[in-house]
Amino acid sequence: KFYGQAVGYGDAEARQIAICKTLTIEQQISLLDKGNTVVLGRYDQDPNLEGKELLEWIIVEKNGNKAMLVSKYAIEASVFSIKPTTWSKSELRAWLNSDISSGFIGQVFYKSERNSILRNSTVTVYRDANGAEQVDICEDRVFLLSDNEANKYFNDNDSRCAVATEFLKTRNTNAFFSDNSMARYWLRSTT
Repeated sequence: KFYGQAVGYGDAEARQIAICKTLTIEQQISLLDKGNTVVLGRYDQDPNLEGKELLEWIIVEKNGNKAMLVSKYAIEASVFSIKPTTWSKSELRAWLNSDISSGFIGQVFYKSERNSILRNSTVTVYRDANGAEQVDICEDRVFLLSDNEANKYFNDNDSRCAVATEFLKTRNTNAFFSDNSMARYWLRSTT
């Protein structure tokens, strides 16, 4: 439980991750606090290796045995939508929440893990073409943060970026900052 809080130990986080690999997500969340890393699901993160690697998630909010997780690394780049739209109607939302084998949930999580991913009401405030404030509400299991949530969970612009995986770096994308290692988070807020 305390590896993630150990200061001055270079391998503390690696040891915590090793222990997390042996636990269910429910056990990890019950043992760890906000700011710690848990493992859940698998996704290709290294183009030089066969198979998928475990995904690491940061606990950004915890309430009892429930937690909101944000991917520790930028693992994929995708368009929000082909045409201007809201989060609830975007192709990215449909892909992220799809259980079929080509969807994110279907590719990343074992069936037993999917049951641990709770539905959440996402509320997104945006401005329409006339500048009027609108509210977009939908139910998601996987979602992008809104701009308000990004500001709530991350202290500054540097912490609102994620290190890109080696796999993502090989993709032809403009998601990176100039050093080709830090990626911008997509947000579900369209303005």
